Amino acid sequence: FPSHDTINPTAQNRSDASVIHLGNTNGTQAGSITANQTSVSGGVISGVGTMTGTVNLNQYSWLAPGNSPGVATFENLNLSANAVAEIEVAPKAGLTRAAGVDFDQVVVTGHLNIGDQSQLTLKPFNAGSVAAGEVIPIFSFSPGKVRGHFSTVVNEGVGNAIFNLGTGNLIGLGNATAGQFIANVARHPNQQAMLRDLNVGSSGGVNQYYGG
Repeated sequence: FPSHDTINPTAQNRSDASVIHLGNTNGTQAGSITANQTSVSGGVISGVGTMTGTVNLNQYSWLAPGNSPGVATFENLNLSANAVAEIEVAPKAGLTRAAGVDFDQVVVTGHLNIGDQSQLTLKPFNAGSVAAGEVIPIFSFSPGKVRGHFSTVVNEGVGNAIFNLGTGNLIGLGNATAGQFIANVARHPNQQAMLRDLNVGSSGGVNQYYGG
């Protein structure tokens, strides 16, 4: 199998970007790409399936798992400056949510590196949203295998939420704001200060925390 695949078109807009699509168009059959390293600039990785080795999403690249929604699995994933991870949240179909059915999920079996100036975009699918207190594992990785944080988390209408970088979970706040969340879970000033110290980013309106 190839040691290094490079996709490097000149697109700077999502609509103009070349697409690497895993699997078939309706998500019923997963696809796979086997290489030691795959680097993408000006392109989109979408669909359902697995990419082995290290995948580098460089500038003007987009990760959009599934066929609305779906699961994409990587061995190692590097999100660089101007790379965007797009995650869709669908309406909850049953008592519990299922990855690839009710929400997009990015699975990383090795290391996930989130670089400066990268972006996470949260998108509703069929008017889906995250309910108050609901925990959705939009990223899945082993403990301690994630590094960095998104420069911006853009919420396009999935409801008030926070993102736990340490676990990859999106957590619904309902009608509460991030400030009200801090006040409700941390009763004393020192507890509130500790929680604020865990907050590594709030650009885009979604607070990012490193915590258990």
